[in-house]
Amino acid sequence: MMSSRLFALALLACSTKTLGGAGEGGHGGESSHAGNGATQSDGGGANGDAARGGAPPGGGGATGGGTAGGAAGDTSLFVPANLPNTTVAGEDTALTLVAFTLVKGASGLELYAAARNDGTTPVCEPGMLTSFFDQSGMLVTSVGSTLQTAQFYALDDGTVIPCVDPGSVAMSGSTGLPSDIVVAQLGHLEHAFPAFVVSGITPVAGLGISALGTAKTLDGTTYTGTLTNGLAAPATNATVTVFPLNAAGRPLSMAVANATDAIPAGGSWAFQTNLVHDAGVAQAAYPSD
Repeated sequence: MMSSRLFALALLACSTKTLGGAGEGGHGGESSHAGNGATQSDGGGANGDAARGGAPPGGGGATGGGTAGGAAGDTSLFVPANLPNTTVAGEDTALTLVAFTLVKGASGLELYAAARNDGTTPVCEPGMLTSFFDQSGMLVTSVGSTLQTAQFYALDDGTVIPCVDPGSVAMSGSTGLPSDIVVAQLGHLEHAFPAFVVSGITPVAGLGISALGTAKTLDGTTYTGTLTNGLAAPATNATVTVFPLNAAGRPLSMAVANATDAIPAGGSWAFQTNLVHDAGVAQAAYPSD
């Protein structure tokens, strides 16, 4: 069975926790590109590991939001470029922020981020906690999100958890951020990655995505493909999240498809996401349950 993905954002200490083994430490600097881990297609920037798949009809979510530089020549990694986003002091994690986008969307501010595992072991149940500070250094608010991953591991009791393999990139998206965040009044951001390093885990097929494609309309772009359930149990809340990317692999927005029915073990689901208005030059897709 899949875990509940409760990555414990309540752990405001936000360190990488070790379960049954030694923790993976060391945070690196900001990288020049995001790559590896999700199903990716089309040129530019992020290079991904392919996922797998098979076929039935799909659902969707709300219309995706803001755009910030999806043109073919855009290679920016951090938007706004003049807004520092640093690791929380004392944070000890293998995950490194490699790109982020803070942009006005249809229902308010939206935050998209990419984080790479620069450690030597998988980092599991990862989340992201972002704190927003004004120009006087006062905390405005903090926002938590789940990092979407493409790798799955089994615990000794059979529970399947999502993890980020070494060298792979996970992505997150938060929409409708609190209205008290005013970009022009921000001084800096701070981020942390609550996560676990678990010993004795075994890689499993998990959920896979194949045949990822785009369908363009006058209103925007949707994503289609097939999610296959490689788990030993039904996937009761299967979701596909697709992030359009710029040429450097920075996530620009987010499209989602939610399965309306359980996908049996070994079964598959043909999905179609909601619309995004900026499809960028590539995309990264992540399955979850």
